[in-house]
Amino acid sequence: MRHSDMTESQKTILKLLILFGVPLSGAGIDIFIPSLPSMSTALGVTKSAVSLTIPIYLLAYGLAQPVFGTLADSFGRRLPLIFGTGLFVLGSLIASGADTLEILLFARVLQGIGVSGPAVLTKASLTDAFEGEERMRMANTMTIAWSVGPVMSPVLGGYLQEYYGWNSNFQFLTLYSSLLFLAVLFWWPETAPDRVPLRPKAVLTSYRRVLFHREFYLSVALLGLLYSVMIVFNVLGPFLIQKGLGFTPSEFGRVVLWLGLAWFLGNLSNKRWVRSFPRAQIIRTGLISMLSLAFLMLGIALVTPLGFWSLIIPTFLLFIIGGTVFPNIWGRVLSIFPDAAGTASALMGSLMILGVSVVSAAAGFLSADTAVHLSLTYVFLLATALSTFLKLDRS
Repeated sequence: MRHSDMTESQKTILKLLILFGVPLSGAGIDIFIPSLPSMSTALGVTKSAVSLTIPIYLLAYGLAQPVFGTLADSFGRRLPLIFGTGLFVLGSLIASGADTLEILLFARVLQGIGVSGPAVLTKASLTDAFEGEERMRMANTMTIAWSVGPVMSPVLGGYLQEYYGWNSNFQFLTLYSSLLFLAVLFWWPETAPDRVPLRPKAVLTSYRRVLFHREFYLSVALLGLLYSVMIVFNVLGPFLIQKGLGFTPSEFGRVVLWLGLAWFLGNLSNKRWVRSFPRAQIIRTGLISMLSLAFLMLGIALVTPLGFWSLIIPTFLLFIIGGTVFPNIWGRVLSIFPDAAGTASALMGSLMILGVSVVSAAAGFLSADTAVHLSLTYVFLLATALSTFLKLDRS
C-alpha cells in the first residue's frame, strides 16, 4: 500500500503500532542488565561469560536483519513481522526458565533473530507510509520511542530482580512481545508498495547497490559508533556501580533511568535544533562535544578513585548529546533508498548491530575496577565517529 493510498486513520494506527514495537529491541538488553551480577552468581559463571548474553543477542540480531529485509521486499511486511515477533516470544519463554548459561544463550539467539523482524519492518513500514518532512519527523519520533527501552527497562528490571529474581525479566519480555504479536496479527496493515521477486541474483545486486553507497555505509558506521557508547555502559556499568560502588540492582536501575532520560531529552531537543541549524552542523558540533567530554572523563578517572558523580555526570552529558545527534543520522539513512526500503533498513540495522556486538563482546573483557577502561573506550569510539563524519561531510 503506497503512502498516498493510506487513510489518516490507517496512518495513525500504524504510527501507534510502530511506536509500540520499536522499544522491544532495546528492552531485550536493557531490562536485565541490573541482573548481570546476580545472573553470574546464580548460573555459576564469570562476569565475562554472563556478559556474552549481550553480544550473542546482538550478533543474532545483526545477522538476521538482511534475511528479514529480503523477505520484506519479496513477501511484504506483515508475514516476516508476524514470524519474527512470534520467535521472540518463544525465545523469551525459554530464557525465563533457563537454568544454565548454555540454555540462556540459545534463548538469546532466538530472541536476537526474532527481534530482527520488528526492527527491520518498523523502519521499512515507516519508509512505505510516510515521505518528505513527515518521514523525518516520524524517524525522530521513532528514536524517541526507541529510547523508552533504555529509560524504563532498567528501572523495571532492577525492581523485578530485587523482588522476583532475574528470570522475571524474561517473563516480562514474554508478556510484552505476546501483546505485540497479537497487535501485529490483527491490526498491522500491509504497507509494501511493490513486491520484488525473490531471485538470488537480484537480491545480491540490491545488496551490492546499497552496501557500496558511500553515504550509506559511512552513515551506518556513525550510527554503530554512537550506539556502542550506550552498549559499553550496559556491559561495564552494572559491575562498576553495583560491585564497585555498592549499589543495589534497583538503585542501579534508577541510575540508568536518568541516563535513558538523557538520551530521550537529546531526542526531544533535536526537534528544536533542526529548526535553527543545518543537520550537518548539529552532528559535527555534537561529536566534537562528546569527544571532549570523553577526554575529560578519562582525565578524571586517571587521577581519582572510582566515584559515582565523576562516572555519571560525563556519561549523562554524553547521552544527551548522543540523543541529539543520532536521529539526524538515522533519518538521513532511511531517505537514501526509498525504492528498496526493506533491504536498506535491514542492512542498516545489521551492519550497525554487528559492529556493536563486536564492541560489546570486547567490553566484557575490560576491567570494571575503575572507570579508566570505560573512558578509554568512549574516547576511541568518539574519535572514530568524528573521523567518519568528516569523511562523510567531505563527500
